[in-house]
Amino acid sequence: MSFAYEAYDRAGKQLKGDVDASSLDHARDILSARGLFVTKVWQGRAGGAKSAGTRSARRPVLTTQVNLPELAATARQLSILVATGTPIADALRAAEIQSKQPDTKAALKSVRRAVEEGASTADAMSQQPKLFDPVTCSLVEAGEASGALDQMLS
Repeated sequence: MSFAYEAYDRAGKQLKGDVDASSLDHARDILSARGLFVTKVWQGRAGGAKSAGTRSARRPVLTTQVNLPELAATARQLSILVATGTPIADALRAAEIQSKQPDTKAALKSVRRAVEEGASTADAMSQQPKLFDPVTCSLVEAGEASGALDQMLS
């Protein structure tokens, strides 16, 4: 079977293409093994060709839902705090306290606790996909590795 996808590479470049796989999960596994962060995968071809008699060939099967204004505000706040030398756990606590959205507050609390228990920030964020999409997690991972977390968050 052929699956079309939209994804981001580790540098944040958006990619679109096709992958042959036996199932949707297998397609995601193949793309992940290539180091891609998948945002959409659907059965069909990326070029727009539909299977004969199939109206849903281009319909997304899986998408990542992210509240972009919340993500942007949280990332900006964390960037400023980290740039001023605030430890990431303290920056997450400040963002958590200042958040007015219950879902965002709960996600930040979970991320903070995981970081305090020794998880990397990127790994902790990846456990909260409603707030932190794969691209954000990838950028945070690159920032942690390079020592430029504040720049990646901004």
